[in-house]
Amino acid sequence: MHVLYWTLATLTILIAMAAAGHALLYKRDPRAALGWIAVCLLYPLVGPILYFLFGINRVRTRAKNSTGTGSFRFISAMNARKMKM
Repeated sequence: MHVLYWTLATLTILIAMAAAGHALLYKRDPRAALGWIAVCLLYPLVGPILYFLFGINRVRTRAKNSTGTGSFRFISAMNARKMKM
């Protein structure tokens, strides 16, 4: 019984650390990264789940994966046109 407990505890901590590391590497805003790191490490059961549900910008990720880096140029060009108007 103790082995199962320690295995689950270790797995939970590893998942929390992985989510915190992902936030550190991929969040552009340092305040957002620090916030997600704190949530993941203070709440190791719920924090990583919340981060993977709400912390990852899936719209930008899908745009990057589907069209390559050209989508960012296209979006930047559209934003530049909007600002000129």
